[in-house]
Amino acid sequence: MTTQLQAINSMLTAIGQAPITGLDQANPEIATATLILSNVREEVLSEGWNFNSEKGYTLLSDSNGNLIVPPGILNLSVNQEDSKYQVRAVQKKGKLYDTLRHSFDWGANTSLSLDVVWDYEFEDVPSVFQNYIVQRAARVFAGRTVGSDKMVLFNSQDEQMLRASCLAYDCTTGRHNVLVQGEKGKYFMAPTQTVLSIIAR
Repeated sequence: MTTQLQAINSMLTAIGQAPITGLDQANPEIATATLILSNVREEVLSEGWNFNSEKGYTLLSDSNGNLIVPPGILNLSVNQEDSKYQVRAVQKKGKLYDTLRHSFDWGANTSLSLDVVWDYEFEDVPSVFQNYIVQRAARVFAGRTVGSDKMVLFNSQDEQMLRASCLAYDCTTGRHNVLVQGEKGKYFMAPTQTVLSIIAR
C-alpha cells in the first residue's frame, strides 16, 4: 500500500522536485499537491467501483422522520429491488428529500434501501487504484505548476494504462451485467446509472 506522503512525493518527483519527509501544508506546493490528490481520489471513487459500492444499504429515519445521510457517501440511489419502488429520493442538506411528496419527512420508523458509493481514505484504497489516482493527480499537478504539455502528455499515456488495470481489477472482483436478478429469480434492467457506468468503462 502507498501512503499519502509517498503519493505526494511521486507527484513532486514528476515535476523534478526533491521528495519531502513531511506534509507541511504551510508550503504552497505541498498544499496544492495534497488538495489535487484529494480531489482526484474523490473523482475516481465517485465513479462507483466494486470495492466501494454497496447495494441494499438500509437507512432508518430518526424521530423527526428524517433520513440522515451518513458521512462518507459520495453517491446514492434508491435500490430498485426495494418494495418501495415508487420512491424518488435525492440528497439535500445532508438528508434524503422525497421528490414525489416534496418533503423531508418520511415518517417515523421508516427504512429505505439504497445503493451507495463510499468514499475511502487514500490509504484504504486498493493498490491498483492508488497507482491510478497518483498518476492522474501527478498529471493535473504538472499541468498546474509546470505547464509542460510534453510532461502532461507523457503522464497521460501512463494514466490510461493504469486505468486499464483498474478496469481489469473491477471486472475480476465484480459481476457486471446490465441485467439484475431479483429475489424471485426474475431479471430486470439495472439502474440507468449502473448501465451507463458499465458502457462508459
